[in-house]
Amino acid sequence: MDHETNNRSSELFTIEQTDLSVITFKRTVPVRFAHCDTSGLMFYPQFFALVNEVVEDWFAFGLRLPFRTLHMERRLGVPTVSFEVEFVAPCRLGDELTQTLSVVAR
Repeated sequence: MDHETNNRSSELFTIEQTDLSVITFKRTVPVRFAHCDTSGLMFYPQFFALVNEVVEDWFAFGLRLPFRTLHMERRLGVPTVSFEVEFVAPCRLGDELTQTLSVVAR
């Protein structure tokens, strides 16, 4: 099993390949003041911003292809086609969120 960790400020990234067909990228981020409304709860559009951030980090750290290179130099993109969300619990200022992105070869 390959495993790589990269610390960037208070964010933690891990990349694991458990077999030849699945690679998992995990990122832990704190819920920051900028993510929250005046009651200290994470404002729901911020979840979508964090989804985009984990995709950008996957490209930068998992594929070694920063979004700037992908978009500005190679003039390629990775559009989001569909999103479905069910909010099951609130996130509060200071909470830590773990995002998991899995890539499955077919």
